[in-house]
Amino acid sequence: MKRDTNGKKIKWCGWKLHIVCDSKSELPLDILITPASVYDGTVTIKLIQKFLNNYRDVFAPNYYAMDSGYDFEYIYEAITNDFNATPYTAYNHRGSYAPPEGLDEDFDPICSGRYKLVYWGKDKNFLKFRCPHAVGRCNCPTA
Repeated sequence: MKRDTNGKKIKWCGWKLHIVCDSKSELPLDILITPASVYDGTVTIKLIQKFLNNYRDVFAPNYYAMDSGYDFEYIYEAITNDFNATPYTAYNHRGSYAPPEGLDEDFDPICSGRYKLVYWGKDKNFLKFRCPHAVGRCNCPTA
């Protein structure tokens, strides 16, 4: 059950496919089938473990791109710490009306001049960002 845009409850029954795909070939690599009522975030780690067990000798992913349904701290931590990869997940607003401080309307990190920071890689468990002025992406008066 969930609510539509008018706030009315919608119920359905059926099945849901949870799929790991290769981003280059766009082919599905592993699938879990659950009842439609199972939330995506609850099967994420299980699906990644299943995928890695099946393709241990073929794939060693460095990145996992997911939609906002997977925006949970425990998923970030598992992907970063247990699977030694970088998660890229769309921010889930969860009913918020304004972006948190330091983020723009698209929830990308920004500098004090309101320019998007430039992704600069990963250092152990931390994502690094650079000032867009320092890398020549903008001419910021506050740089």
